[in-house]
Amino acid sequence: MLLEPGEATINDHLGDAYWRIGRKLEAKFEWQHALSLKPDKDQEPLIRRKIEAGLETPPPGAAPETQAQGGQGRK
Repeated sequence: MLLEPGEATINDHLGDAYWRIGRKLEAKFEWQHALSLKPDKDQEPLIRRKIEAGLETPPPGAAPETQAQGGQGRK
């Protein structure tokens, strides 16, 4: 499958990236845009859930909360 500009998957992932860096308003905008681009039937409920609740868990391999925010790290 080739991804094209205006592809729902691209906007869905962009929304995920925005959410993870704290740009939640922009994330919801991108998820709404993804819905307007007619995503696959299996993607649609997942995107709708993100709009309602955001992303609940950090991505695999994410830094611990204190390190990600500049807290106490390794010395």
